Amino acid sequence: ITKMKALVNTPSGIILDANYPIPEPQVGEARLKIILAGICSTDLEISEGYKGFYGVLGHEFVGIIDKVSSEHLEHPFEWKPGMRVVSEINCVAEGPKVCEPGYCREHDPKRTAVGIFGHDGAFAEYLCVPICNLYRVPDEIQDELAVFTEPLAAACRIVEQIHVKPTHHIAVLGTGKLGVLIAQVLFMYTPNVTAIGRASQANFDILESLGIQTALVELELERHRHEYDMVVECSGSSSGFRSAVDLVKNQGVIVLKTTIHGLVDQVNLTDIAVREIRIVGSRCGPFAAALELLRHRRVDPSRIPQQIFPLEKGLDALEYARSHRSKKVILRP
Repeated sequence: ITKMKALVNTPSGIILDANYPIPEPQVGEARLKIILAGICSTDLEISEGYKGFYGVLGHEFVGIIDKVSSEHLEHPFEWKPGMRVVSEINCVAEGPKVCEPGYCREHDPKRTAVGIFGHDGAFAEYLCVPICNLYRVPDEIQDELAVFTEPLAAACRIVEQIHVKPTHHIAVLGTGKLGVLIAQVLFMYTPNVTAIGRASQANFDILESLGIQTALVELELERHRHEYDMVVECSGSSSGFRSAVDLVKNQGVIVLKTTIHGLVDQVNLTDIAVREIRIVGSRCGPFAAALELLRHRRVDPSRIPQQIFPLEKGLDALEYARSHRSKKVILRP
């Protein structure tokens, strides 16, 4: 068998290609048979022109090692066919630099990113990734939870970048899938977390059942303007950053998670400078930490409503994801 089904972004739109070539692992790579792949807002933004990427979409996934590159077959290496794994998405060719102290794969200028730029993604039956990107999934973690590893790692990245104190008051701006994960992670560090969304957004009931406060953005802008020590902007909207500036206190921190195709609404940069607001971009995070949280159920993504589609219905799944932003839509090849 040399062909597979794949959901491919092309210049004329997304297509389901039933004759896409099955990739062969190159030096230092493993081929995975995809079990589940999650659709996120970034996938939808790419389909609208973000990053200008054409190829197989998808970067949130869990799979089974199907094949490893030939140079690993003669060594008693830990990665073997049949192992269930997840993978970091930033890919860099192996070399001396990768082992240097302080090297950051996520910001290597020659990197590619699975399903985002330069590297085919997981909305397919098979995917090749560098072996050094892999993490074994503990048996205690079900596939339906393991598929959340990548976005949960992104949530964990925030506490790597910012020292969160128990006294901090934090606003999570956006109550979609990522917002629910971020709020749960931050709630482990401070009880003063408020998840802020719009009337059209769901998931307030999920957050409240976890003990996390919720609020509508319009009301919060009236009641608590310039009061939050930190605002995490993950609304997925062009107006989110402006709301974050209005909510954060002087000398506070705004953490940016939203990636959108296009420009944000007009922002007063003088106001940011005068109020000494610190802005921190935040992207990929620690997979090992995310897997530990899932293993011990300290963060529970199963509370997020899910809808699973077969890969053959991938185009329907993408449309469903566009109109149901609070749900996690998952593809099963």
